[in-house]
Amino acid sequence: MSEELKNSAQLSGESRTHRTLREELQNPSPETLVQIADLMGKLFVGLKRVHDDFMSNMNAQLKLVGIEDIQELFRHLSEFAATVRERTASFPDEVREVLAGLGDRGWYMTPEMPLSFFPEMKALMLQGDPDAVDCFMQGFVEEHLHALEESLCELDPSREPILRAAFRAHRAGDYALSIPVLFAQVDGLLKSATGQFFFVGMRGTSKPNTSRFVEALSTDKLWQAMLSPLCVKQPVNLNANERPAGMNFLNRHQVLHGEVLDYGTHLNGCRAISLLGYAGFVVRTLREDSLIASEV
Repeated sequence: MSEELKNSAQLSGESRTHRTLREELQNPSPETLVQIADLMGKLFVGLKRVHDDFMSNMNAQLKLVGIEDIQELFRHLSEFAATVRERTASFPDEVREVLAGLGDRGWYMTPEMPLSFFPEMKALMLQGDPDAVDCFMQGFVEEHLHALEESLCELDPSREPILRAAFRAHRAGDYALSIPVLFAQVDGLLKSATGQFFFVGMRGTSKPNTSRFVEALSTDKLWQAMLSPLCVKQPVNLNANERPAGMNFLNRHQVLHGEVLDYGTHLNGCRAISLLGYAGFVVRTLREDSLIASEV
């Protein structure tokens, strides 16, 4: 995994706390624009130099730069443009794939994740080491714990007392107390925004009720991919009839109904916070896109 992914907090800074990933694509950050401008500046300076030299002494340049060289240059430029188009078109599918893989391990994306998170997390998953995925996500949540807490409290001030108490319990190591509270806030936050419950399944399907809301939206492919965790059942929201025998992942039903007693670990506490962070990301972006009311 690259240093960029490991040190995403330093790269993103506080200004990215409330920046959504879709905003990053549609309205690149100043740092990204500076990098692009620097690259394009160097490219145009080089092309202008070739153009000026060519025009000042056409005969001499024709001896140095043959038509085959010019054709080769444009062939490479065309291939580069095609690669960019292909990469842009396939990015939503990559997002969906990474989010599905994370959800299978009980993890969810948060607003603090940079765009580079998706291809690099996919590469990490392909290594076939699920413990490495858990280790990274656990560290990422702890690294951004303060930013997540502040973002959620700002998003819905009416929930602030409960959110503060849950985060205090997490920091104190009282995960058996923090996790049920975090689950309750996930369901409450998403229900108030979408009108549907995340932990309740649609009768006769393997989908959570929140999929009704997502399927009714008219949005772009990338946003549909980012909302995909609301449309599938994963370990955290499987009911008793859906859970495979011997499943050993954090599950809301088992926790709240007292079916498991060993859920109170730091790893599971971070998982629950990542899910709440994702719920906050969804609600904030829905508001910014005017798909729901500004207050929920």
